[in-house]
Amino acid sequence: MGAVINAFNNMGEGILAFIFKLIFILAAIAFAMVLVVFLIQAWPFTVSFVIGILFCEIFYEKVSETTNIKLPDYFYINVEDFLQTFSQGDEEVERVRSDLEEKREAAEKDVAVMREALKSAEYQLEQVKAKRSLKNLFKRQPADISDRAAKALEMELGKPKWTQYIDEASQETSAWERLLA
Repeated sequence: MGAVINAFNNMGEGILAFIFKLIFILAAIAFAMVLVVFLIQAWPFTVSFVIGILFCEIFYEKVSETTNIKLPDYFYINVEDFLQTFSQGDEEVERVRSDLEEKREAAEKDVAVMREALKSAEYQLEQVKAKRSLKNLFKRQPADISDRAAKALEMELGKPKWTQYIDEASQETSAWERLLA
């Protein structure tokens, strides 16, 4: 009688073990199917997840170990390093931007001065045109004027602004070279 009870006992344990194994395997299959359906349903997440795995540093270390090849250093760049590249060099860009802004302001001041000189030259030209007459047109031009006489005339008549640019142009550096410097 003990042998029959033992046989039923072993058979019961076997059937219970089979049922538990069957339930576990069916639950694992159901979980796998749900996971596959979820990954297909949420395809943006799946694509991002796969790309994240491919660009993961751990993935490259495993590939390097298993294939026994040395991967270049740029394969080991992580997200933190990548995001840091967007802010790297901002100080230098800001410094160049402020330097260009200062040069632009200086150039605008020079342009304003040059426009004033142009207005002065146009005014002087209008005065010359207004004072011109036939008797002055054919009059002989005076010979060389001495420096002293020229200085006296300049003091008497005043020196227009546009003449300073003529004086600067006769020197070794031009106004364009000063602007570009």
